[in-house]
Amino acid sequence: MIGEKAIIQMIEFRQRQRPWLARLTDREPHPSNVPMFRLWQTPEYLVYLVEKELQALIAAGAEPARAVRILAETLSLGTEPDDGAGVVERLWKQHFPERAPDLLAILEDLRSIARSTLEPATFAYPPQAWLISEITLEALKSEMRGRLDRCQIFPTSEFDAQLQHFAIMSRLGGRVFGFSSPSDSWKYMMGRGGYALVQDGRSLAYIETIMN
Repeated sequence: MIGEKAIIQMIEFRQRQRPWLARLTDREPHPSNVPMFRLWQTPEYLVYLVEKELQALIAAGAEPARAVRILAETLSLGTEPDDGAGVVERLWKQHFPERAPDLLAILEDLRSIARSTLEPATFAYPPQAWLISEITLEALKSEMRGRLDRCQIFPTSEFDAQLQHFAIMSRLGGRVFGFSSPSDSWKYMMGRGGYALVQDGRSLAYIETIMN
């Protein structure tokens, strides 16, 4: 779910264009030599996050201005930025204040790279046939112990990224269903289960809570 390819391409571009930004330590390694979870803690990840979520919100039917507003509210950015670039700039100033001025010089290049790597949202997983009982969003929030109300900016796992995406997309409304893959998938150790946010027959987001 997390686009490491996009993050690596953005870091490579930044290292070529702005070598002085590479000084995280005495010498920043090439991103291919960095563990994935560390790539999820970079300024480039924030660009990827914003572009991915805006694309998903707009594909689900939100007007661009509303998509920006939803993202800003979910990420607790305070006053509403004008556009996606404003969201990224606000996040950089929060989390990388000493690097933000130089990063802004290549912001549009980084956004372009992120957009070029994103695949169109299909809203196809999980399939409708996998849906089981409906629950309320509040019940799901309780089961997730409040983690859907405390949107974590930097994920430490794919599960965190699923929670983050679910929290953002739930601002569009929809109904929450439990889901489980067919019985044969569990028999052959390929089972998946969890919760899906569904609107107009489409699964806008999901959280996988069990697999084998």
